[in-house]
Amino acid sequence: MKSHYRQRCEKRNPEELQFYWKGKAYDDPFDFQDRLQRLYKAGMEEFLGEDITYIDNKEIERMFRDYDLDMLEKHVKETFKKLKFFQQNDFAFLEVHNEKLFYQNFEILLEVVNMIQDIRFTSSQDNQFLGDLFEGFLDQGIKQSEGQFFTPLPIVRFIINSLPELEKPKVIDYACGAGHFLNEYANINRESKIVGIEKEYRLSKVAKVSSFMYGHDIEILYNDALVEHSSIENGTFDLLISNPPYSVKGFLETLSPEDREKFELIKTIDEKSYLSNNAIETFFIERAKQLVKVGGLASIIVPSSILNKGSSNIVSGKKNIYVA
Repeated sequence: MKSHYRQRCEKRNPEELQFYWKGKAYDDPFDFQDRLQRLYKAGMEEFLGEDITYIDNKEIERMFRDYDLDMLEKHVKETFKKLKFFQQNDFAFLEVHNEKLFYQNFEILLEVVNMIQDIRFTSSQDNQFLGDLFEGFLDQGIKQSEGQFFTPLPIVRFIINSLPELEKPKVIDYACGAGHFLNEYANINRESKIVGIEKEYRLSKVAKVSSFMYGHDIEILYNDALVEHSSIENGTFDLLISNPPYSVKGFLETLSPEDREKFELIKTIDEKSYLSNNAIETFFIERAKQLVKVGGLASIIVPSSILNKGSSNIVSGKKNIYVA
């Protein structure tokens, strides 16, 4: 997810890309990694709203220039505290705890940079490298749990291409995951206003970076879709596309009494069964009804068992129905 510092570099420094290794005659390992850290901090703050601890050389110079000895001692101690306790090496492929290991790690870092520094990440065209990057991240870093299901790309494209053409629609995916539905829809309708909601923190960040790298202006909110959000107004969306979670036991316990009461479905559920109830997909369907405007469209993947809720029929949870 750190590749967004390269795009920032392209936009802010068109004549000299700070991401590049300039060669031994013009660069050294310490200056090079310092530039990467500075770009990483700026990119994380600008695109993901995350504060990264980074001590710039200019900040150290300012301390010696502007402070008397007592104040200098105080600020130097504060700086070392940040370095000791608030910072990790974001570019460490090895566990670095001495100078020899620093240089070994630098050689690996340099090989990685040389492999990717000439790849253009931001593009309106499909980028196979980008797709492989995110699929690898999702497969290795984020497991399917709590009813999450990462929709295969052929299914995503089938659903997107089955939708009617809409002029400048307002679109939402209220369980957007890594943002596949949203990015695919943005590819076919660049005049749409698109919003994604994702409850899982890491996935919300992946969705943000993914939309940026594909060149899409998509708003991603880190939030529970079953809880109202100040920037999400009911009855305003032309289109809802999503593969929401299903069969999440105890999900009602995570909602406040006020949030539960906003659903008509809650009237059909005994309070004693809140902890055991797992029919989260039914609440997502009602939430879709709340969000979509009159005459709008909801295209949602739901488990086939939703047709048998309350019956004695047993339906495999692995089977899904694609409803539009």
